[in-house]
Amino acid sequence: MRKILFLLFPLAVFSATFSEKFSVIKPEGECDMADATEFELSSDNEFFAVDETSNQKITGMKFEGKTKTYYIKTGINRSFPKLPDNSMIENTPLLTINDQQIAETAKNCLGSDDPVRAVKDSVFKIIVKKTSGFPILKAKDILKLKAGDCTEHAVLTGAVLRAMKIPAVGVAGVVYAKEFGKQKDVFVFHMWCEAYYGGKWIIVDSALPFNDSPNQYIALSYHNLKKHMPPPIDFASRMEKLKNFRIKAIR
Repeated sequence: MRKILFLLFPLAVFSATFSEKFSVIKPEGECDMADATEFELSSDNEFFAVDETSNQKITGMKFEGKTKTYYIKTGINRSFPKLPDNSMIENTPLLTINDQQIAETAKNCLGSDDPVRAVKDSVFKIIVKKTSGFPILKAKDILKLKAGDCTEHAVLTGAVLRAMKIPAVGVAGVVYAKEFGKQKDVFVFHMWCEAYYGGKWIIVDSALPFNDSPNQYIALSYHNLKKHMPPPIDFASRMEKLKNFRIKAIR
């Protein structure tokens, strides 16, 4: 987790209030956050919702007054029923997978013994300037600028995977950071991809290619990877309205 400073979600696409309030979340609980796999997520907003993914299973829900609480278990969710469809390999205005440079990057990764791993490593190396607060850019522009944060890593990753005919989707949520700025043991808003390869869904996080711990990711929503303007974050309306969003580690 040493290369953590670029993890801030591109909060410039949201309001100033949102970015100031939700950039980092200090979790509650007595567990070792690095090893925790069961969490309690809660918010006082009626629209608060959590998606089940390939590395996250919803084990329960509770409603108390205005507070909605989800209980989740992170790690490999073997009962996740979602199968890929054609929309997950299609080109979009954001991914621009027909761009020549993207096609060349995909071709190079396909020649690897582990193509998905090759994508993670390649995108991490391509984006040499790790930054935060970028607007959401098209994949072909990311290749030219070679700069961005987790969103740019995820967009370019999705583009290269789809150019390889590997189904890919975007995921937005939070990731555990042992240290972020001056804070320790926190969750930071983040974006990554999931790819369907070898008959299963795999987390593909090119912003953190060295992090292979699926329990450290908490997904809040899928990202449609379709448009770059206006912001294509599926869960933006949810997150802007979140009140008292809390994360508690259970075990």
